[in-house]
Amino acid sequence: MSNSNIIIPIYFSIAIITLSLPIDAATKDNAMSWNILSSILPLSVNASTVNETIGNQGTTSLNTNQDKLEVYTSFYPIYDFVNKIGKDIIDVSTIVPPGIEPHDFEPTPKQIIELQNSDVIFINGAGFEKWIERIQGVNTVDLSSSLSIEKTEAVPDPHIWLDPLMVKNISAVILDTLIKIDSHNAKYYENNYVKLSSNLDKLNSDIVGNLTDCKLDDFIAFHDSFSYFAKRYGLTQHSIEGLAPEADVDPQRVSDTINLAKQLGVNVIFTEESIDPRLSNTIANEINGKVLVLNPIEVISQQELESGEEYFSKMYENLENLKVALDCKG
Repeated sequence: MSNSNIIIPIYFSIAIITLSLPIDAATKDNAMSWNILSSILPLSVNASTVNETIGNQGTTSLNTNQDKLEVYTSFYPIYDFVNKIGKDIIDVSTIVPPGIEPHDFEPTPKQIIELQNSDVIFINGAGFEKWIERIQGVNTVDLSSSLSIEKTEAVPDPHIWLDPLMVKNISAVILDTLIKIDSHNAKYYENNYVKLSSNLDKLNSDIVGNLTDCKLDDFIAFHDSFSYFAKRYGLTQHSIEGLAPEADVDPQRVSDTINLAKQLGVNVIFTEESIDPRLSNTIANEINGKVLVLNPIEVISQQELESGEEYFSKMYENLENLKVALDCKG
């Protein structure tokens, strides 16, 4: 405790004692008391000091992180959707760090402890976050629970965030959850949701408008991540790898992909930003084609975040590359 915090109560005591004496200008003792106070108080007490001292006893600023909802999201796309609705009145973090592949991620013991103290955890669901079973006693929201989840060889396909209209459903669940926890800011969340929903409608409309007049309906993704997207827009996705990127790919599958590309007349092989492109380059060379990026938006680097990259910018980049791959007009 500082000396000023000790002195102030003493000075107030002097003031109280002095004020309790009869106010008699002719009284020598009273005159001396007022002279003492007049010399002490201006040097030691001012309004700002008193207000600060009193305020520090039990008032917390509404702008501190202590007053914000402590929200965790499993990985980048979910983080982006939650952040667009909660913005600066929630404290939102992503569990999978920037630049890390989420399919095989496992949280550290330190992260698990931090998660136990959160207000809510939003996960994608559909089997994507197998580690979530290790987190107990926390309000966890599975954003896939109200959606129809497809399966590939009995394995759920978790890539729901690549379908803009599914994201509208996801966003509505996020909105409802935040309002239940923090009803005081319901209008703020609702306004942000309306803007996000409008942007998703525009993205959907732009995809439809740009992919309706194309020579091809088939494309070859790097891993099986665009099934929901393809189904939504009347396309057929093929992939080099399965539902998760793998370190090693069966040579037979590579050969089959080359033959399939030739049969379909495909001349673009997709890779991903976080994947070594050599395999896609090998296949493209065999068909005299080229390699472009089709981003499943599972991984985003810290540099991309700092430069303003986000879900919509990534999806529009995907749209431009799909237009090339499908040989679309316009």
